Amino acid sequence: MRNLNKIKNIVTVTLGLLLLCSTTARAETFFGRVSGSPDLKSLNFVSYVDNDDSFIITDQITNGYQLLQGAGWWIIDTDSFRKGLTAKRFDIDFYNTTNKTIQSATLDIKGLPAVLKDIDQLTTASLGVPKLDTPAVGDSKVGLSWDASGSVSEYKVYRSSSNDGRYDRIRDNLSSTTTSYTDSGLQNGVAYYYTIVAVDSNGNRVHSNLISATPQIPVVVPVVKLESIELSPQNITVKVGENKNFKLKANYSDSSNSYIDSGATWQIIDASPKDLGSINNGVLKTAKIGTGKVTASYGGKTATALLTVVSPINKVAFNYKAYMVDKQSKGKTVKISPEILDSEGLQVDASKYQVAYSVTGKENIIDINGNLKPGNTDGQFLLTSTVNVGGKDYVDTATVYINVNDPKITTNIKEGQTINPKHPLKVEASDGNGIASITVKADGKELASKAGASALAAALGQEKVVASFVPDKELTAGSHTIVIEVKDSLGGTTSVSYGGLQVYGVAAVTGTPMNYPNPFKPSSQLTTINYTLTQDTNVKFYIYDLARQTIYSADYAGGTTGGSLGENEITWNGRDAANNLVANGVYVYFITLDGKILGSGEISVYE
Repeated sequence: MRNLNKIKNIVTVTLGLLLLCSTTARAETFFGRVSGSPDLKSLNFVSYVDNDDSFIITDQITNGYQLLQGAGWWIIDTDSFRKGLTAKRFDIDFYNTTNKTIQSATLDIKGLPAVLKDIDQLTTASLGVPKLDTPAVGDSKVGLSWDASGSVSEYKVYRSSSNDGRYDRIRDNLSSTTTSYTDSGLQNGVAYYYTIVAVDSNGNRVHSNLISATPQIPVVVPVVKLESIELSPQNITVKVGENKNFKLKANYSDSSNSYIDSGATWQIIDASPKDLGSINNGVLKTAKIGTGKVTASYGGKTATALLTVVSPINKVAFNYKAYMVDKQSKGKTVKISPEILDSEGLQVDASKYQVAYSVTGKENIIDINGNLKPGNTDGQFLLTSTVNVGGKDYVDTATVYINVNDPKITTNIKEGQTINPKHPLKVEASDGNGIASITVKADGKELASKAGASALAAALGQEKVVASFVPDKELTAGSHTIVIEVKDSLGGTTSVSYGGLQVYGVAAVTGTPMNYPNPFKPSSQLTTINYTLTQDTNVKFYIYDLARQTIYSADYAGGTTGGSLGENEITWNGRDAANNLVANGVYVYFITLDGKILGSGEISVYE
């Protein structure tokens, strides 16, 4: 942007200006004024020696000039840059902050003494200010590069050995499209200073910034590459629930191998089952039994390790294959717990595992801690314990025998009862553990099963057995004692004894027959006649009125209701043989055998 402006004739120095000149006795001073008082940001003074071959930067920004505030005047004191006295011209750059342009003026002094110059016109730059980038230094060379700067005709390169010394041109006629230049043949370790000048077709110039560079032999830094990564261990077998730490090693091209603490991506792949476990930053946590692969990725490399997850236990085993819970444990809690063994048969800490218990058919009698509460029900039950480890069930079973109750006995006789010497004795025995045996003795002598020994044996073992027993010959008339003993399959025994059992030689009615209700209403009621026979016998039953007329009669065969040994109950509906309701009154009934009266009573009818 250098344009040689027309310089006006030297004008008469005013009093104010003469006063300014008088402040510097021996100094040669240039005065100048910029018309219009532009907003000046900086002044650069460059004195050229030998035209464009070299120049001296005499001052920048701080020295050698004064600005008269608000007047637009500038003053150059040559005492600040005496070297400039021999210059053929001065280039002065003004930066106008208003329109953001470089304005320039060239003062051609031609060795003249101090003069006052009034510059009333400045050239607005069509050139941009070139900017030198950070230089690239090498062995005995410096690489320069810059930005293109507007309508450039050529670039010139200047170099100096000092920042404010003489700059000599080392290259010119660089085309407008050229934005780099390499200065070679330099001395390594010596600082060099550079600037470039952009010149347009009119000869306008713009100076770039100054940079310095020191050439040197480049230090070659070897490139270190990541060659591979590897996992350790590369093949691992762990137990379910265990944690395992993997190490990831990085192998570099310079052999500077090291372990990687962070930044890697970890995965479990090809897992069977899929929820085999998880891994985070090299820490493996296993959950299920199975196989898979552990992978780690870092820096574009991947490493793989084989993974096998096994169970820490081999089996679950009860201490006994059968547990007995007897009457002493009734209402109490029985602790049952299996052993958990490893592959070597050694017992492991069972508290680490949850055991699931069940009792077939009686699930509610055992809790999650193996506490068995038998309750009141006898029987044999299958006890199962299950431990799940890593998705696999380990199971063992045992039999629980609960025998908290003795066998129950029901029979068709009772204490002091009249019995028939020929009538079989019926026994019903029951127990949850099965009936093992039934023994019936009359006066110490065992009675035989009516169905036979083989039939009885076939029935035994069931929870309920019904059998009848008869003596090998009739019991004699008199008092007898019968003892019944029943055993269950676990040895539980119940024994009952019935004494004072009476056997009569002839049929008879013992006690006094009774009837109820008495009186009764035939229109809405029946009356029941109750009597006891000493034997099974054929009975003839009669009802008479007080005139001794037969009103009603009935026959009851021996062994049937009305003719059976023991207590009998028969009913009358208050009607005669013609099925007519009888009149109110008192009636007499008779229980007879072969015309012999065995018992009698009265019935009152009242409507």
